[in-house]
Amino acid sequence: MEAGDAPSSSDTAPASDGPLPGDAGSRMDAPSSWCSGDAGHTFCEDFDEYANVTALEGAWSSFQAIGGTLGFDTTNAPSPPNALEVTGGNGAQVLVVKTFPLGSPPASLRLDFDLRFNSTGSVGLLSAAGLASIAFGNALADGYAALAIGNGPTLAAAWAEAADAGASDGGTFKTSASTGPFPAAGTWAGRYSIEVTYTSTGGCVQVYEGVTALLSPCLALPSRLLHPASVAIALGDYTGGVGNTGAINVEFDNVTFDIK
Repeated sequence: MEAGDAPSSSDTAPASDGPLPGDAGSRMDAPSSWCSGDAGHTFCEDFDEYANVTALEGAWSSFQAIGGTLGFDTTNAPSPPNALEVTGGNGAQVLVVKTFPLGSPPASLRLDFDLRFNSTGSVGLLSAAGLASIAFGNALADGYAALAIGNGPTLAAAWAEAADAGASDGGTFKTSASTGPFPAAGTWAGRYSIEVTYTSTGGCVQVYEGVTALLSPCLALPSRLLHPASVAIALGDYTGGVGNTGAINVEFDNVTFDIK
């Protein structure tokens, strides 16, 4: 899929394992939302129908808050009233996760979101902080591809195989720095995406700012990450490698995920 392609039709999207925006249950009633006007994706989340972050945690498949916090920014959200705000320090594993079964091998997986940095930390040469990830299984421990903060800071793409156990494990991983500038702090930086595309010979990761590809070339995936039975998306601050990352504060809003 190229950036800007039309979203997949809802009749081909796999069923999710939790309520979608606008569903009854843990969400407040709302006549309209960003997601209600942006139909057609496999999954859409604007964070605007939850009474509190506890309701969000209950609606997604799982969450972690190790070394930091999950919360709502109710002042600066692009689509009011809420944006997801994540704060984490060294060794943080602070994230929400949503899982999806795969009925057949996908052609592409794409995660899009509005992004804001309030604090970018101090990521070292041998560490990284994952922000938005596509996991090849039900959890990041199954292996993943991510948009991450690298040393500099820089935006980077990264993959990690299932051997990587998190912040304390150097496991098998690879990163590729983006060609674009790092977003300015304290403002919504625009629309960002991470996309995995599959061909008959393998798979590759690309990240986008709007419609602009930020990796040249894309980051090739290892063979062990090519044939998942399920996938998941994760948003937050998930540190890896060795060394400190400092204090990171990042926000997300208007999230879509497409399986094609």
